[in-house]
Amino acid sequence: MEWIIITLLAFAILLFIVSFFQKGAAAHAEEQVEQVSIQLMKEIYYMKKKLRKLEEEYMLDFDEQAYAFHSTADLKRDDVLAMFENGNSPEDIAVQTNRDVNDIEALLANEKQ
Repeated sequence: MEWIIITLLAFAILLFIVSFFQKGAAAHAEEQVEQVSIQLMKEIYYMKKKLRKLEEEYMLDFDEQAYAFHSTADLKRDDVLAMFENGNSPEDIAVQTNRDVNDIEALLANEKQ
């Protein structure tokens, strides 16, 4: 009976000592998770930054195209049709090209035939 108590006491002391080492391993794992989290946050930040730059470039290109349509004295059917196929309404095309809506609709009607 004494040997069982001594064995259980020794086993308890051993487990107590091992528990101190386990806390270090958990802290290490927590640190790794934190590093991965920080790295992902940085990557998301850079991706958002690049996306903003691309959106700005797209808007600049779109503004330049609109200016090109404003500045052309000779509006072609292909230009109007391309704008219409890109999802612009005849009213939007008329505003972008400084033309009358009826003129734009007439150009589109001639293209559709």
